[in-house]
Amino acid sequence: MKRLAMLAAQALAATLPAITCLVAQVRVAAGSLQLALNAVGVVTALRNTASGHDYLYAANPAPLLTLVSAGGRHAPTALAVSRSRACTRLTLDYADPAVRIVVRVRELPTHLAFDIVSATPE
Repeated sequence: MKRLAMLAAQALAATLPAITCLVAQVRVAAGSLQLALNAVGVVTALRNTASGHDYLYAANPAPLLTLVSAGGRHAPTALAVSRSRACTRLTLDYADPAVRIVVRVRELPTHLAFDIVSATPE
């Protein structure tokens, strides 16, 4: 499964703009909250950096955003990240159905703000 995710990420990398990079893991933070995502958009940590405690229940996969379409639930198959001074943009790709969702993440002192910027069928 891990190899399949890497192959999908490599294939996707060839189609993305040069300023966007695929990452094995991305972290965003607000105050002592740290959220980590892996290369397919699954939350891998929900950590209080002050105490070191990770609140994520690791036994169940936790996609950042689950797509609901035609009565089914679909997890992302790839995550691309681009950063600017103002925000981080996460691009989540879904294989079936072929959909791309761009999420803007603002790292504020007291919280993380997630905004869906676009959702397009591929």
